[in-house]
Amino acid sequence: FTFPSNSDPTKVSFCFKKPEQSGFLVSVSGHHISDTNDKWLIYNSNEELILKGKTPDFQSYQCPLESCEYSNWKLILRTLTTTHETTTFSISSCNDTEYYNITFPPTRKVQGHYLCLPNNTGFHISVQNKFFDSSSEWVLIDSDNVTRLRGGEPFDGALDCVYYPCKYFHLRLTDSAADGWENNFLRLIDCSGEVLVDSVSLIQGSNATVEVCVPVRDGYGIIVGGGAWQSEIGWSFHNFENDLILSGGSPYFGLSSGCANRCVTMNVAPSTQRSALVQLPFLNPTCVYSDSKFLYQFEFEIFGNVMNLTRVDQNQGWNSTVSFGCCPASSSSECSETLVSFVLADENADGWSGYQLEVRDCEQEVLVSNITLLDGRIGGLQVCLPKRDGYQVHVNGGFINPFSVDWNLLDKDFNVILSGGVDKSAA
Repeated sequence: FTFPSNSDPTKVSFCFKKPEQSGFLVSVSGHHISDTNDKWLIYNSNEELILKGKTPDFQSYQCPLESCEYSNWKLILRTLTTTHETTTFSISSCNDTEYYNITFPPTRKVQGHYLCLPNNTGFHISVQNKFFDSSSEWVLIDSDNVTRLRGGEPFDGALDCVYYPCKYFHLRLTDSAADGWENNFLRLIDCSGEVLVDSVSLIQGSNATVEVCVPVRDGYGIIVGGGAWQSEIGWSFHNFENDLILSGGSPYFGLSSGCANRCVTMNVAPSTQRSALVQLPFLNPTCVYSDSKFLYQFEFEIFGNVMNLTRVDQNQGWNSTVSFGCCPASSSSECSETLVSFVLADENADGWSGYQLEVRDCEQEVLVSNITLLDGRIGGLQVCLPKRDGYQVHVNGGFINPFSVDWNLLDKDFNVILSGGVDKSAA
């Protein structure tokens, strides 16, 4: 049954075709799985109350339960589409002894399960869909009917595992038109650009709350972009004590205060090779500098998040430590000119397929080049540009799917300066 979203009591009746079918299971959820003030009651044909509960909930009436040596917990999961692949929910002990591995079909219905689990212990929980993200929501309720954990998909975290190195946060998603995020997605990263949670989106409706358990870091960053109707989108990122960390719309690329004054360093090992490839985080590769002098002169080129170092003299070998990113103000990587952010998106979630972005000034001098999205659906990059009267952005190259490529250029206050796709120069 689906009930209208109003405050008036609604009554429906149902019957069993077979007299022996006197038992039944009840699964209850709102449009999204979150605690609400909605109550429900079920009476028998004699108007006697036989069940009552809250939202979300899962209960049984006269259904024999399997013998349980521990306690009966409840898992309630709602798939949000009917077209995506099945969702797998697995729960194990903190030392990874598996208790359950349950597969849910994409029915767009709320489904409940009893789980025989020990109390006063911890669990490791994983929720995955083979091909799609953000296609289900779930809640875990203990034997005292207390909501212990809820989340979306994908999810990989723990409940009460004291050694499990993760911390819980809330992502609150909104859409003013109540029709979902229209292929906009959110990525959660740490200060060095490591992806912690990817492809978060609001499939439908006006709001949702996603709980994520991520590794403990000094700070975190948010990238949002892709899709259409970006003016309708809002989100906020809170810790478990409900303190606001970051908030914004789409497109967006920003870091929390914990990422300030943080240097990322990388050792370049001694080598007799003339060149070396160095993997970079997303942060400001144009501000690469050396803590210790290179033994020999070198040049570098940036290809997405890979730096190619090449010796330009004829001596053998070189060795150094390279630092880059959010470094202290005293370092040479401080941006005293124009700091901008790029949000790069790909509708097909497979990167830009060779397309590259470059920034020129009004006289066609190339300031930054070889910016690309190597893989995935969304990425971000901060760039320190020399001060000019104006800038131009050009995207070209590549070989397939040009219409899936999308980019936005943001100023330091996250306002969109320019946006476009492939073969769309903007100034």
